[in-house]
Amino acid sequence: MTKVTRHRRLARLVGLVLVATATWGCSPPPGQVAPPRFRLEGSLTQLMALGYDECRLRLDYDPNNPAPTDTLGIEFVRLRPMGSGSLDDGGMAMAGDSEDMVLKIGYLLAGDAPPANARLDLTFLDQNGISRTTLSRNVANDPRRAFPPLRVGSLFLDRAPDRLAMNIVNGEFNLTFENGIEVASGRTVFGRFAAKVIPP
Repeated sequence: MTKVTRHRRLARLVGLVLVATATWGCSPPPGQVAPPRFRLEGSLTQLMALGYDECRLRLDYDPNNPAPTDTLGIEFVRLRPMGSGSLDDGGMAMAGDSEDMVLKIGYLLAGDAPPANARLDLTFLDQNGISRTTLSRNVANDPRRAFPPLRVGSLFLDRAPDRLAMNIVNGEFNLTFENGIEVASGRTVFGRFAAKVIPP
């Protein structure tokens, strides 16, 4: 074997080791959850994990309502392999669960068209004095599901969502909760997102 051939084989072996190391470093060990791809911001992150992997936009239709789209929903979803281990905030993922809803912003359109290149006031009340915005969370082994009323809140979408085209809608939001004794009282959460439109 010539000296050049030995050097080539050694270089190829080193290259394979580097590739394998890099690939192993990008994947979590079996049974563990990969870090979230994105994170929401604000003081609420001091109380609960708000990392997410996907953002989804839903237009839910109520057949009893003449409006073509009744509720606009922005969902921030954390994905987990089936039967995976610890979550970001210390909870344990249960076998069979595959995703957590770290935050969902719902807005009752009540006959209005979905916003396009416009900002919604999420503190808006309907004719009965009830907020058109709902905020929720559904994370395994976390009893915190609801949030206090909003003091300030807005949602911006850069284009109208199209349920048939399943397009991507870019947007941003900010929430400030009213002061009180409930979890998340007085806290803020905000972020920018690229949401995939999901058919109903």
